[in-house]
Amino acid sequence: MAYTTIAAVKKILQIAESDSSLDAEITDALPTGDAYVDNLLKADGLVVPSPVPQSVSDAAAHFDAWMVRRRRDPTGAEAFYVEATRLLEAYAKAEIEPYVGSA
Repeated sequence: MAYTTIAAVKKILQIAESDSSLDAEITDALPTGDAYVDNLLKADGLVVPSPVPQSVSDAAAHFDAWMVRRRRDPTGAEAFYVEATRLLEAYAKAEIEPYVGSA
């Protein structure tokens, strides 16, 4: 199961949910976006838990949006990649650092 949805990617790309013109392209990007997430987390010794945390889902959606947009606008698509890595780095940092607060 993908870490994100077509609807989430469309929201990032600012495409109406009823517009199905890019559905096939977005669907094709989902496994690759998941692979980006898996590989970047693996570098930190982490795996995606179930259920998928929101920040991981958001990162996967941004990677997918980046892949779809870069075919048409490589420069403009870079913002999606930057946001995806920022979200994933924040998740990884939170998972790696021990919790020191009170329960």
